[in-house]
Amino acid sequence: MRIRAGVEQAQRGVPDRSPLYWTFRRRHRPAVDLSQGWGGNSQWRTDFRLDYRSPAGDRLNVAGDRPIDGSADLHPDHPKNLSPEERLLSPGDRRELLCHRCLLRAPEAADALAGSPGWERDLMPFGWRLPDSGA
Repeated sequence: MRIRAGVEQAQRGVPDRSPLYWTFRRRHRPAVDLSQGWGGNSQWRTDFRLDYRSPAGDRLNVAGDRPIDGSADLHPDHPKNLSPEERLLSPGDRRELLCHRCLLRAPEAADALAGSPGWERDLMPFGWRLPDSGA
């Protein structure tokens, strides 16, 4: 796999090893999807991730007007319903994970997260959403 980005955007060795979320299978890379491990019909029963770009701003991981999708805002003052590992991620780290579906740089709390093996695969960003510019 080849990833091209400037040093300001990505850190060597992180994006190509970080799990790719909202993806069922990816060759030579870990992938995490809600449909994994639930049987044959699970891929047809999981919702699609919907992202919108407009002049007013980006809205990520929204699905119409259903409140169950994207219920946890990524506003820095709203870290509700986050696991202990997710709370260790900075708001910028969480935003990066939601925007790119993987981490591009090592998280700020990488040393603290190193004590939890497999923490990257245990994150659950599927309910996170990026609020629009009016939020």
